[in-house]
Amino acid sequence: MSTLFLSNWGSWRTPGQHGPGGKLSAMAAPREWEIGDGIIETLRPDATDLYCLKERGLSLREYFIRFEKKMAERLAEGLLAPDMLSATLYQGRFASSFPVPSGATACCSCPRPGSERRVHRCHLEWAAPYLVRAGWEVVLYGRKIVLQPGAGVFWDDNGVKYMVSERG
Repeated sequence: MSTLFLSNWGSWRTPGQHGPGGKLSAMAAPREWEIGDGIIETLRPDATDLYCLKERGLSLREYFIRFEKKMAERLAEGLLAPDMLSATLYQGRFASSFPVPSGATACCSCPRPGSERRVHRCHLEWAAPYLVRAGWEVVLYGRKIVLQPGAGVFWDDNGVKYMVSERG
C-alpha cells in the first residue's frame, strides 16, 4: 500500500512527522520556499476561498464545506488514488507533472495540534479521510489514520482523539 504523510513544514525535525520521500506543498498560496519538490494541486484549497476566509468574512464552516465538496468530487473522479494523485513542479515558464510517490509528505503551514498558534484545523486533516478512502495509507502528524465509520473519530494521538471530519 502506498503511504502519504500529511504534516506542516515546520515539523520536519520531529521523528515520524515527515516521510522518507519528497516534500510537496498542498497550500493554497505557498511562498517560494514552501513549494518544496512540487505542488499537489488536487489537495490545495481554493486560493479565493482562503482569501475570503482571511479578509472577507467567509466562515470557517463554509470554507470547510467548500473544501470537503472538492475532496468528495476528486475522490469520485478517482484523482486521489495512489496511481492518479500527481504533483507539479513549476520552473519558470515550464511545468512538469509526476505521480506522488509513496513516502512523500504533503505539507501545509498550519500549526499542528497542541500549538499555541493553532486556531483551527488544517485542511490536510479534512483531506485525510478522503485519501484513506482512495487507497492511501495516511500518516497525519506522525499517526496513522484509521477510519472508524459512524464514530467521526479518525485519529488518536496517544489517547487524545481528534475528529478529522464531521461527516465521516
